Amino acid sequence: MIQLRVATEEGAGWEEAQAEALGIEFLRIPVEGAAGLSEANARKLDEALQHRNGGTLVACGSGNRVGGLFALRAHFCGGMPAEAALELGRKAGLGKAEPDVRQVLGL
Repeated sequence: MIQLRVATEEGAGWEEAQAEALGIEFLRIPVEGAAGLSEANARKLDEALQHRNGGTLVACGSGNRVGGLFALRAHFCGGMPAEAALELGRKAGLGKAEPDVRQVLGL
């Protein structure tokens, strides 16, 4: 599991202990608001996904950060054109942060 919520967010911070108790590999990539929707965090996500065996759940509070980072990852790490990457992000949950992701994509 990869969690994009900051550990200090309301309702977050318990995931590490639960994952450990269940024997689930867990990684937190803290994405704080629009500033966290960055090429650097997209590259962190890409690196983490490359070193996972099998399926991996990537989560946040609403899907917005997941969709945003998936769009940025597709563009910066996968070479996908910006508009196509944005559409992929929408399908993965990108919503209200779309203007911020568009800016990072140069759209």
